[in-house]
Amino acid sequence: VAFVLLIRAKPDFFEQLQGAAAGGWSPDEATVAVAGFSANPPQWAVWGTAIVVGGLLATGLVTVAWYVWRQTRAQESSLAQVGQEAQAALDALQAGADLKDTVLRCYFEMGRVLREQRGINREESMTPREFERYLGEAGLHDDQVARLTHLFEDVRYGAKVPGEREEQEAMDCLTAIVKACQNAT
Repeated sequence: VAFVLLIRAKPDFFEQLQGAAAGGWSPDEATVAVAGFSANPPQWAVWGTAIVVGGLLATGLVTVAWYVWRQTRAQESSLAQVGQEAQAALDALQAGADLKDTVLRCYFEMGRVLREQRGINREESMTPREFERYLGEAGLHDDQVARLTHLFEDVRYGAKVPGEREEQEAMDCLTAIVKACQNAT
């Protein structure tokens, strides 16, 4: 592009270049030939350039800091919401709600929070264990995630009716998730 613009702006450029080469051209003559170049630019140009470059650097630093702050805040927010979902499920179980419905709702609501807040999607074809591994790869590897996944599998796919032991395990798991989320925020 620059080459085409040069040819259009100065069609005789190549003839001048050949003439300069044939006539004993020297670098000192070339500096004289460059019109308008000054080795000592005016002070306002130096300060103007410094201000523009400094402003661009400051804008870049502020943008990076804002992005990091926003990502950190989103992680705290998603953890707080996951903790709220776990607390709501715990409260429902303590109030006598059905274990199976409560665990299923909690699992799906936590998945919704992760999808909305952190962009972590559970594909329809993913098994709960695959989703658990996916969460681990996304930085959410925790014993409580594994326990909740196991509990979800038991109530979702298990043939037996959950009893007191499963209910106590669910309460312990949800309590641990609530505490972990509170400690993290």
